[in-house]
Amino acid sequence: METLFWNIIISGAYLLAAFYCVKKSKHFAEWICNNSKLDAEVNFALDKSELLFVLFVGLGIYGLIKNLPTFLVDGFDYIKGRNNSSEVENAKAVSSHSLIIQALTLLSFFVLVYYAKVFSGFFAAKVNNTEPDDLIDTKTEE
Repeated sequence: METLFWNIIISGAYLLAAFYCVKKSKHFAEWICNNSKLDAEVNFALDKSELLFVLFVGLGIYGLIKNLPTFLVDGFDYIKGRNNSSEVENAKAVSSHSLIIQALTLLSFFVLVYYAKVFSGFFAAKVNNTEPDDLIDTKTEE
């Protein structure tokens, strides 16, 4: 029975993550179509902030997909262990301290996804190119 609950929780977590990714993918596809030259070669010409935005969203979604199922299962085991005081010895020992750490980790990944545009703009402003523009253009043309 415990394996059934484990599979239901894992499947639900991955289903929620898939729905979120599909919802955001429409936005990304529209952005790519609007910014690309569809009649010429494929050239997205991404700048620093857009690349950082994609990096932050990717890291955040990866962290959510990786950590959310474990948090849900450990939370279920913790609640089950507290409700069944006679079966505490048989239940998987999950401390409230580890649940708090997992919740803070999930919160940090969610904040990373939600504020990815703000973070990318901030870090793009902090990163400076050391080469002049003309040297960069000649290197990309070769």
